[in-house]
Amino acid sequence: MAVDRSRLAAALAYEEEKRRRLAAATGQLSDRQRLQLALADDQKQRQMAGETPSTLEGEVQRLTGLQPNIKRSNILPFYSKETGLVAPQFVYDAAKAVVAPGFAARGGRVDPAEAMNVAANITGGSIGGSALAPVEGVIAGMGASRKPTRVMYERREEGPFLRIRRAEPSAGQSSQSPGNLGTDRTKVRQGQGTVGGRTGVAVASPNAPQTVSRRRLTPAQIATQYTQEQFGTPYKLPKNPPSSLQKQAPIGRIFLEATKESPQYKSATLKSYERVMPDVLQQAKVKNYDDLLEKSYLQLAKEVKSQFDALPVAMSYYRGGEGAYKSSKELFEDIDKRGHMFVYRGGDPHDFLGQTDPDTGLSYNEMFRAVHDYFGHAVHRNQFGPVGEETAWAAHSQMFSPLARIAMSSETRGQNSLVNYSPLNAELKAEILRLEGKLATAQQYNFDPADVADLKKQRQDLFANFQYAPQKSVVLPAEMIQIDYAGAMPAGFEGLIVPDPGTATSLPLTHYSQSASLTQTDPTRYGTGIKGEEAARLRQAPDVRQRTYFYTGKPGAVRPEAGLGSNVYTAQGQNLYNMRRDPANLGVLADVVNTTSPLAQMNPGSIDPYGRANDFERLMRAYGYSGYYSPEGKVATVFEPMNVRLARALKR
Repeated sequence: MAVDRSRLAAALAYEEEKRRRLAAATGQLSDRQRLQLALADDQKQRQMAGETPSTLEGEVQRLTGLQPNIKRSNILPFYSKETGLVAPQFVYDAAKAVVAPGFAARGGRVDPAEAMNVAANITGGSIGGSALAPVEGVIAGMGASRKPTRVMYERREEGPFLRIRRAEPSAGQSSQSPGNLGTDRTKVRQGQGTVGGRTGVAVASPNAPQTVSRRRLTPAQIATQYTQEQFGTPYKLPKNPPSSLQKQAPIGRIFLEATKESPQYKSATLKSYERVMPDVLQQAKVKNYDDLLEKSYLQLAKEVKSQFDALPVAMSYYRGGEGAYKSSKELFEDIDKRGHMFVYRGGDPHDFLGQTDPDTGLSYNEMFRAVHDYFGHAVHRNQFGPVGEETAWAAHSQMFSPLARIAMSSETRGQNSLVNYSPLNAELKAEILRLEGKLATAQQYNFDPADVADLKKQRQDLFANFQYAPQKSVVLPAEMIQIDYAGAMPAGFEGLIVPDPGTATSLPLTHYSQSASLTQTDPTRYGTGIKGEEAARLRQAPDVRQRTYFYTGKPGAVRPEAGLGSNVYTAQGQNLYNMRRDPANLGVLADVVNTTSPLAQMNPGSIDPYGRANDFERLMRAYGYSGYYSPEGKVATVFEPMNVRLARALKR
């Protein structure tokens, strides 16, 4: 084939001019200008090659990678291995509006007026006779489809610490160039949007380098900047019911159940997402529980990296206790005054977040600790501990897509609920309270300073023995990752939760009723009999109010109090909890949750008896017990309907 030398020379000259223009414009053009330049270059290339694309849809997909999906209501695209980036129809139409004028100028068939009207409605601007829509608004609407800006890091080992900070370009050096980070530092560059070789939604990294002005922004301003860029909305703290045992004990129990990976749990969990979050399953093309688990964690890893790239602080990672903060106040001061954070490195291997990020040399789990401390705790000054961790979950969860939020909630709200609202650390917390009582007495009566110091050390040593949640990737029920979740076991999970072996008792029970035709008790009728002392307590806790009272033992061995019904029924109680023996430490946990520290300034060492009793019952319900009994009082309280048999009718 003969070579058209004039055409070849023109092409080479054009390529050289394009490189010159792009190099000169690096870092100086707006998103709109870059897209205008790219389209103009593409148009000229196609004209030189004598090519005209066949359809506008083909041109949109070639330039943006987007595929349309009319049924979606979410504003963000999602990634499909089969089709690539799938966008809501209005985002896809906006992309068509951006591409349409240039496409039409090259001879393609298109109705630009319709597409421009769509774009104008979305971006809030008037396109008029412009060759391009205001693409900044379009890209903000696309959110995850934006190409990430390259972020580089400097890292070095220094004693027990691994120092990590953003690499700032030197004078005359583009942020796109690796530069020279020194012979003793590892050059790290941004990866290609994959985790462990798998693909997912591409998440944009903030454009701004770590300049002095950026470091001076508050954590709240950085969070708003990030959410505005990613989702087009300002950051705000949602209204979240306060942290409590009532709300979080069921989550802690479900977390434990999830770690067993039973087919029954997986089935019930998937059904909960079909009820509550069907759009997420549809958008991610979830096949089953395991598929949802994997996709949510891989998406979490991508968004964690994006948030990590937004952090305006240097970090020092440690493996021992060298950099551990004694309180959340130290963390906040470190960020505010020094632009720095200490972050724990290491821990047990993680199923999905254990891969190493090529940019930083950190695992995604290690990066997650950093972004959660910054965006979860520092933005609203949430303390470490049960209450602060729950608020940190609520604050930070709003910075993730719905798919990533599933995994993020397991790693934060789920683990916090297990650690602080399950019996896991109940005895340890009780021992800490006893030691704090001794310490309060020693301080009040001016004990020898050496004795006071020894008590403080013993207390600190006890905190070091805290047990944490198993490093297990799970999916919590959809109801339990909602901001407005206030407690109770979701539908479909009641039958899965059973008492631990050796902690439940079966007993013969006796019930007295005014009715002579009972076959089953009705806990909703509580209060229709004798008004007991518990009535005042239960008015404060409608969630545990339903119950039926029994005597333990058979009718012949029972001496009923006056005023009860004359019809005697028998039943066999199953899965009853011995409240005196407290075999699962549920009573211990109810005690510590409702006891004020002896070192507190207000009501030191006080206990809320109503709160304690109500939480005790909540725990028994959450852990699968049908009721409880008192061996001394020979009475039982049953939460669920129970089959009964008429023994005899008494004559009164």
